[in-house]
Amino acid sequence: MAGGGSERSTNRLAGELVGRGYQVDVVANSVRRDMVDEVPAGVRLFDLEAGGTAKAILPYIRYLWRENPDIVIACPSSVAFVAVLVNGTLTRRRTIIVVQRTFEQVLHGPQGRPRYALLQKVVLPAYRRAAAIIAVSHATRQQLLGIPGIRPERVHVIHNPIWSPALAERAREPVSHPWFVQAGGPPVILAVGRLAPEKGVDVLLRAFALLRRERDARLLVLGEGPERPALERLVAELGLTDSVLMPGFESNPFAYMARSSVLVLPSRHEALANVLVEAMALGVPVVATDSPGGSSEILDSGRCGRLVPVDDAEALALAMRQTLDAPLNPELLKERARHFSATNSVAAVERLFREIGAVDRTA
Repeated sequence: MAGGGSERSTNRLAGELVGRGYQVDVVANSVRRDMVDEVPAGVRLFDLEAGGTAKAILPYIRYLWRENPDIVIACPSSVAFVAVLVNGTLTRRRTIIVVQRTFEQVLHGPQGRPRYALLQKVVLPAYRRAAAIIAVSHATRQQLLGIPGIRPERVHVIHNPIWSPALAERAREPVSHPWFVQAGGPPVILAVGRLAPEKGVDVLLRAFALLRRERDARLLVLGEGPERPALERLVAELGLTDSVLMPGFESNPFAYMARSSVLVLPSRHEALANVLVEAMALGVPVVATDSPGGSSEILDSGRCGRLVPVDDAEALALAMRQTLDAPLNPELLKERARHFSATNSVAAVERLFREIGAVDRTA
């Protein structure tokens, strides 16, 4: 639990389930200290204090022995593998539901590479043996159906629980950064996500450099990851040191979203981007790459935000300029965001529980 979109989705689902009368535990390999307060009231947090998934196996078995849960919802794929692997090794078998929240290369990675071949051999059986699989977008479901042995009737599309009234509350929290408190300053473009190759921040930087040739603007990138040194070098090479900031992870990105002119998602693949819905829920216009995954689904094929080809810096720069010049109606964006509400998601999860016999159908 390090603060990404997957963790936020997990916490929202947990909180909604508690509100419907379930006892819910969030069990994590490790928990960053500042994430403890992000867990909703009524949800028990178990930190296995393991550096990685493999090291979490024995602590997870001890958790099962002590707490004896009825249903295990597992995400991501490596965790799903562990959940299925140890299922039935103790007192009884449990209902395992796998959640696929990413467009993972482990599922359809380059063939012939030993790493992918090994991962596929150990992970894919977990998907085949789970009671059900939740795909967070229709594109993700289609990807899963390409795996031999996965039956279509066991793969259910349930969007991430994203929109909730709490978003607006968090967005109203103060921001002290001078870019947001000085009236009449240049527009601020925001990106939120891990600094990793699949997030495409390098392309965003090149696109922003092109945009800056035509108009004054600033770029704020919230997130942390292994690509930071390379991205910082690129910022210097492009001469953007005075107009680009990458301050790291921010536990409340919504306050920055609400004060930004545009949110940009430059990902190379993205199962269902929470940040797109979060920005739209606050009435902030968005630009996204039409990457493999659910971005087009969120934006209603471009009706609710501009979509550009992956790895095309010129198209991304043009879309950012057009969005700054002619932003969409905020009410249109807010209306679309409500389709991805936490209430809708948890209702669908409950229906799935009953369908697979994980809870009393009469309850």
